[in-house]
Amino acid sequence: MAQIATAAGVSRPTVSYVLNDTAAVRHLKPETVKRIRELAKQMGYSSNDAARAIKTGKSRTLAFITPPLRWDSNFAIVYAAANEAFNLGYQVKYIPLRADKKGVEDCIRICQDFLIPAVICLNIPRQQLLKLAKAAKAAGIRTAQVGDCFPEITPVSILADHRSGCEEVVTHLYELGHRRIALMLNSRAYSSSVMRFEAFLDQMKKLGIAPPPELILEGHFTPDEISRETLALLKLDPRPTAIICDTDPSALTVLTTLQRQGVRVPEDISVTGFVDLPLGQFTVPSLTSVHLPVEELGQHVVRQMVEWSETDKLPTVIPPLPVRVVVRDSSGPCPN
Repeated sequence: MAQIATAAGVSRPTVSYVLNDTAAVRHLKPETVKRIRELAKQMGYSSNDAARAIKTGKSRTLAFITPPLRWDSNFAIVYAAANEAFNLGYQVKYIPLRADKKGVEDCIRICQDFLIPAVICLNIPRQQLLKLAKAAKAAGIRTAQVGDCFPEITPVSILADHRSGCEEVVTHLYELGHRRIALMLNSRAYSSSVMRFEAFLDQMKKLGIAPPPELILEGHFTPDEISRETLALLKLDPRPTAIICDTDPSALTVLTTLQRQGVRVPEDISVTGFVDLPLGQFTVPSLTSVHLPVEELGQHVVRQMVEWSETDKLPTVIPPLPVRVVVRDSSGPCPN
């Protein structure tokens, strides 16, 4: 590498940036990049990731730490991240985070064994994320969040604009005549749910509606729990005319439960989701949902962590990525 630097008339770090296809390449002149690659080819250069890791004490691997993957959206984020890492000369190692006492300890040990310099945290509840970030910092490992944002825990976060998404779906239902709108929330242990919850209350207040406590449900993950809470909503008098769900899987469970009770969607109750999974296009009725840019989330967080790892400087903060409501057949006019 030193010989290439001398022949090209550039510094050795510049050669390293080019040959390793790092994020810093975009700051170099195209003719410089071309000259370095041509010289590397002429001199028969080939990279040795193992040797580099031993010498520098860190590999070109990013860890993706998350509880066992359940939703298609999480798979899509990890897949997009892995592709982006490959394009930047890195790779992604998926490490499942168990909920037991040794879960965090084992994740950090694996990162140390593989000389992983940075981890990306996905869908981790606040308290467990706090424990993981603290252990990672003690081990000299950098951390980032994707999908959530607890700025006091990690300095890098990539998320979608959950607030505007919830505001838009509330407005959509309001314009259809709905006033008794229920919210089925995942858990406020996740910042994404907190942002949606706050946006729901703020937008309802802005529209002159004070949702009663019985229309706000939280902490239900399994289909059985979601179905049970949906049945409880049906027993209310008056019952809600629309249900906003924190995730598409929750919305699909609500949809199925209502139909089994003979409740028509959307004629009797409208249902909306969050994420916009492809499956929602093919349900009957098709699901109205807030579309999240899951692929862009994965791509951006990898770019941020690669830049941080290679420059030792915190990357520029990226504002929440835009979302949009995709209106389909599961939302309709409020019944008289």
